[in-house]
Amino acid sequence: MRMTSRMKVILCVLLAVFAAASLAAVLGSLGVLPVGAMGETYELRIVDGRIGVFTPADAETPAVITDIRVSDLPLGDRVALTAGVSVSDYGAVTRLLEDYGA
Repeated sequence: MRMTSRMKVILCVLLAVFAAASLAAVLGSLGVLPVGAMGETYELRIVDGRIGVFTPADAETPAVITDIRVSDLPLGDRVALTAGVSVSDYGAVTRLLEDYGA
């Protein structure tokens, strides 16, 4: 059976949804929360193609822009960072950045 363009698009969407769900399970086990799930949290977002860390004190200007290129990350991580990833504490920020940079 030959795959049509429509079938390829559907397959890509399903894979992206599966990757995002898997990532959510892993991030939840690390203490990482979706944006808005807690009050005072750090947030990781994409800034100029890299991961930026935003503090509770300033949600508009990144405290740090890492050297980690988002384009080098798996699709699920890129999707999560596009939406923003809230992290409960600084220790969780460092662990997550280590995982992204590995």
